[in-house]
Amino acid sequence: MVYRTVVGDCGEPPEVQHTQPPDLSGQKSFSVGKSVTYKCAPGLVKMPGLPDSVVCQQDGQWSELAVFCNRSCDVPPRLLFAFLRIRYSKQNYFPAGSTVHYSCREGYTKVMSDKLTCLPEFVWSKPNEFCKKKPCPNPGEIKNGHINITTDMLFGATILFSCDTGYKLVGAASSYCTVMGNNVGWSSTPPECKEISCSAPPEVHNGTIQEPQPLYVYRQSVTYKCAEGFTLAGDKSIYCTVKDGEGAWSGPPPECRDNSQIPKVTPTVQKPTTVKTPVTRPKPTPPRSTSVHISAAQTAATTRATTRAHATSATKRRGPPPSDLPWLLLSALLAPSYCPRRIPGCVCLAAPLDLSAMFKVQSTQGGPAGPTPCAFSAGKNCPFSGRLLFRGGTVQARQYLIVALRQLVKFVVLLST
Repeated sequence: MVYRTVVGDCGEPPEVQHTQPPDLSGQKSFSVGKSVTYKCAPGLVKMPGLPDSVVCQQDGQWSELAVFCNRSCDVPPRLLFAFLRIRYSKQNYFPAGSTVHYSCREGYTKVMSDKLTCLPEFVWSKPNEFCKKKPCPNPGEIKNGHINITTDMLFGATILFSCDTGYKLVGAASSYCTVMGNNVGWSSTPPECKEISCSAPPEVHNGTIQEPQPLYVYRQSVTYKCAEGFTLAGDKSIYCTVKDGEGAWSGPPPECRDNSQIPKVTPTVQKPTTVKTPVTRPKPTPPRSTSVHISAAQTAATTRATTRAHATSATKRRGPPPSDLPWLLLSALLAPSYCPRRIPGCVCLAAPLDLSAMFKVQSTQGGPAGPTPCAFSAGKNCPFSGRLLFRGGTVQARQYLIVALRQLVKFVVLLST
């Protein structure tokens, strides 16, 4: 048996290039006027303005349908600093070579071309940052405070405010750069830094505050004074400081205590302890003999000086050392270059020297030629009257040292006896 289509009915709809088969739900025949709509195959996009349906006509034929699906770039990318212009917002077909344009968002300004192009590979050209953030104006400075710029002062940035120690922030602690009309500005005005003050200082019974002030600010102090008959106990001064952002006194005030109620304490005196230490005397050292070649004139002078030294030693057995001994030693050790010329109350005499000059002051008149001594004239204000400091050659210095050492040995013997 052969089945025929009723006149005016259409059979299954035709296949359309670049589309997916329509879902007919098993239907084989379509009456006049019925339509079937197609969908583009995956990866293809319907071209705007072209029909995507076929209609069953009176003659039992489907209406013709041109290819309406083609390759296209995806929807243009969403940008942080710009948005797609309205005329492209509802478009979904972007063939190769097509372009779109953007507009800068609020808080941004255009600095270069805002165009993107669908490339032959059906991808969009890389978007440059053609819109830059607008800068906010300089916030200025805060008296007795600081402005902390965390990143920059461009649109969206935040700045922080703080005050110096001893000052309290009055106003917003931060501000951010935001849109204001067609431009940008700070969300709040800079705050003020007001000096922190303390409450009135506490009063002290039987005491007063020296030089009281109507207002006490940070680091300012008060000093207390007790009335007559009272003694101050504690810190006599307290100062205004900061605690939890508010003014507070550094500590409690002192007390004024009645003198009659303060117990008197007698200080304990500790007596010194006496320790007896045995006296240790050095053992005498015998003098060493030394041979010196001198002339007859020098021998006579040496004999007279030695006799005088023995007489002095015999008279003062336990007294101080011979008066000439320190100067003899000093002159012998420092010879031949040292001779003090100027000493208050003394007159330095320069004269030719023989060996007798080692024990007495030479006359300023005449004498045999030789090395120059430095002798001091007698005088009541001269501490070195009648003493001799020698400045001469090496031979005389050695002889001088020998005589001095002999007197030192005699002095040690006197101490030990």
